[in-house]
Amino acid sequence: MANALPHYKVPGRTYMTEKIVPDIYNRICAKIEASISQAAALSVTSDIWTCQHNNESFLSFTAHWISPEFILEHSVLAMKSFPGSHSGINIAKELNTITERWNFPQSKIHLLVHDSGSNMIKGVRDAGYDSGRCFIHSLQRAIEESLKSQPEILQMIATARRIVTHFNHSGLAEQKLKSIQQELNLPNHQLVQDVSTRWNSTYYLMERLLEQKRAVSLYITDHETLLNLMHAQWELLEQCIKLLKPFEEITKITSSGISCISEVIPHAVTLLKYLGKAETAEKVPNLVTMRSSLQAELERRFSFDDKNKYLVATFLDPRFKTSFLGLVQAERARQTILLEALKKSCDESTESSSRETEEGCDRGEL
Repeated sequence: MANALPHYKVPGRTYMTEKIVPDIYNRICAKIEASISQAAALSVTSDIWTCQHNNESFLSFTAHWISPEFILEHSVLAMKSFPGSHSGINIAKELNTITERWNFPQSKIHLLVHDSGSNMIKGVRDAGYDSGRCFIHSLQRAIEESLKSQPEILQMIATARRIVTHFNHSGLAEQKLKSIQQELNLPNHQLVQDVSTRWNSTYYLMERLLEQKRAVSLYITDHETLLNLMHAQWELLEQCIKLLKPFEEITKITSSGISCISEVIPHAVTLLKYLGKAETAEKVPNLVTMRSSLQAELERRFSFDDKNKYLVATFLDPRFKTSFLGLVQAERARQTILLEALKKSCDESTESSSRETEEGCDRGEL
């Protein structure tokens, strides 16, 4: 820059951090506030997590709304450090601080979706919001519990995890595996390491390991210190993949940016029907306990008889309507919609009458 334009002084770090960045931030915030002000209602997703590297906790707050042009919008309104106790009282305080910062009333929030933690449930309730539990998080907990129901599955996963860790922590082992993959004409794919907070990462670990079974087994024959899965465990792994495949597909769909609450009941009903099929039982004869446990967990976690917002959302979605609702659920949704429409009509009528009265008073009419 000194050669191209000698008289130009490049802005320093202080100028950028104190002038340019705050200016950009304020303009973006103003744009978001203007968009939110035009929305009839907001839905919010919020989560708390802790960074593994420095043990610092964070709270996120993301708003979702429909624009006047009927476009689905969303914006992260807060991503802030959350030190101290994650008690319900502290969570409620932080949530209310965020809404105050963005200048919209609590009544504008139609629903706040969160995980199943008791502290988060209490915090949302204490803050005065109508809440809904995250479908993916509830699915995560259901699958975790079902895996624990069969100890041999946990043992199989532990052995599979050790195999994957061996290759992912050794450059030489990974290079040797690639060489074997080439010899056997297998896809040149790296093994997948899972994380405890994402059940589908364990699914991908098993799926990839099964794909590379021949290569991994051939490698292990020359490395006696590394234990391979036994024949029965390979069968168990394959059946786990078969059983959990629909769960993986639905998790992927629900994780998309356009997924909405109207899909929750159809997904839950579909999975329960799948687990109850005789065809499913025939595919996974060694997973009787896990399948039964998974079915019980879904029934316990996904009961919607008293959750009007879920029922109404599904009822109003033209893709579903009453296809996934029972007779009582469908009637409850109809009644809720009718009552809401009647309330809105009464409110509009009252507002219109008040306006006419005020105009009459302004003209001096009695």
